[in-house]
Amino acid sequence: MINFMFDEAEKGNEAFIANINADHHLAYITDIEYLKRNKQQIIENLS
Repeated sequence: MINFMFDEAEKGNEAFIANINADHHLAYITDIEYLKRNKQQIIENLS
């Protein structure tokens, strides 16, 4: 998603430019980091 946001912004998509300028992509980075840190526990609780 983050790559898509930056690709769209590079194409001139104003909505994505605004989102990046407002640091919305950082929420995705935080989510990714959380999932990486808690991967094993998440997998174990799916069973």
